[in-house]
Amino acid sequence: HELLVLGRTLESRIYDQPTFIEGVQRLALSRPDVSVRILVFDARDAAVSAHRLVALARQLTSRIAIRTVDTETCDRRDALLVADGRGYVHRRSAELMEGFADFNDPRAARQLRNDFNQLWERSLPDSELRRLLI
Repeated sequence: HELLVLGRTLESRIYDQPTFIEGVQRLALSRPDVSVRILVFDARDAAVSAHRLVALARQLTSRIAIRTVDTETCDRRDALLVADGRGYVHRRSAELMEGFADFNDPRAARQLRNDFNQLWERSLPDSELRRLLI
């Protein structure tokens, strides 16, 4: 009932694919209490391209939130996706397409969720995306 994404960018090769977009849309519309939160360090490419995840967030503003990591307080280099506090995909380096995935590890997923929430608390609305989302 929750999807959390953290990355350097909204990587098109992952997050702008039809199957991913369809899954996010289904999730976001499945229940009113579903949360889809996305944190990126740099949203410029997504803001100027026709990124489907940005378009979906624009349509579902009350269900999908995209924000920018506060780079003043964060120097993380990893990327992650956490689903329902149970499963996760974690790449220690966002530049590499290798990492760990476990679809039933609540303890590790909870720790990654806590890390994400701390970043979310300090995150900012992105001015480029904000113009697109309004």
